[in-house]
Parts: sequence; C-alpha cells; structure tokens
Amino acid sequence: MKTKDKVMLAACFNDLAASLMSQQKHMAAIETRLSSVLPVYESILGDHPFVATTLSWIANSYQALGDYDNAVTFTRRALAIREQLLGHHQETARSLYDLGLALSAKKDYKGALKYLEEAVALQKEVLDTHEELMLTHRAKSIALSGLGREDEAEREMERAGECKKRLDSLEVPLERIDSFQEKGYEVVLKSSETSL
Repeated sequence: MKTKDKVMLAACFNDLAASLMSQQKHMAAIETRLSSVLPVYESILGDHPFVATTLSWIANSYQALGDYDNAVTFTRRALAIREQLLGHHQETARSLYDLGLALSAKKDYKGALKYLEEAVALQKEVLDTHEELMLTHRAKSIALSGLGREDEAEREMERAGECKKRLDSLEVPLERIDSFQEKGYEVVLKSSETSL
C-alpha cells in the first residue's frame, strides 16, 4: 500500500473514532485511534498537526471517561507538538485550555491556573471569537475557587460574562477588521497560510 493510501486509511479510522466519540463510546474511540490512527500518523508524518489533533481527541475521550492522568499525558504531548509547529495559534491555545481543564479535574488547581492563564493570553491574541475565551475564564474561575481565591474567581466569572455579551455584538467583527487593516494585508495572508 502506498504511503498516501496508508494515511488516508488512517484518516478513515479517525472518522470512525469521531463517530464513536459522538455516541459516547470513548473507550472504543481511544482504542481505534491508538491502534489504527496514531501509529500510522506518527510513523509517516512524524510531528505533524494531524498527530497533535489525534492526541487531543484521545485526551478528550480520556477526560470524558474521568481518566485525568491519561488526559493530562496526551494533552501534554499535543501541546508540545503544537507549540513546536504552530507557535502562537488557536490550536495551541486549545491545548493549553485542555491541559488546564484536565489538571483542574485532578484538583491540581495551581497547575491548572498556570495553563489557563497562558491560554487566556494566547486566545486574546489569536482568536476571532470570544466563545473559547469565555470558557477559559469560567475554567479559571473554578481553579481559583479551588485555591480558595474567591474574589479572583468572581472576577473571572465577570470576565466570562463580558465575553458572552460580546458574542452577540457586531462590535467584535468590526474590531477584527480594524485590527487586520492596522496590521496590513500581509499579516492576514500570513495568518491564513499558517492555519492551513
């Protein structure tokens, strides 16, 4: 079988695993990805965004099953690849958020807060919607509350509320256009190429 065909077959198995996830059959999704997707992607593609995304999906399934140790392990691997290949990118921000969630679920609130703070900083820089930022502020609130820092937790919930209000506002898309114009067309083009 040609290399391209092996990758395409692995992608088909990945689609099957996605279907299993949507049916809440997380262990079957994990097993499919660990046996038929990840080994092919890693051996043929090496460190690649497809590998990072597959690792994230495996981590998300472990998180759904309450296996937070494996969720942390697989998210850390995805984050390392995304930081190396993508740098400041929305997928890197998602891995930071996912790692914060998994650590928070393990009641490692200090560790969770570190990654959630990094996620917020990166999300403010790279996202064009406030939805993910809203969720990260909520997660930060939970971590802060777990650390007994209730006043700060309340402020994070207020920030989440502000993000929610902006979701329905026309102000945000207009700000994004202004930002693109300030940075110049070349930056927008470069950003589009990076996300591909």
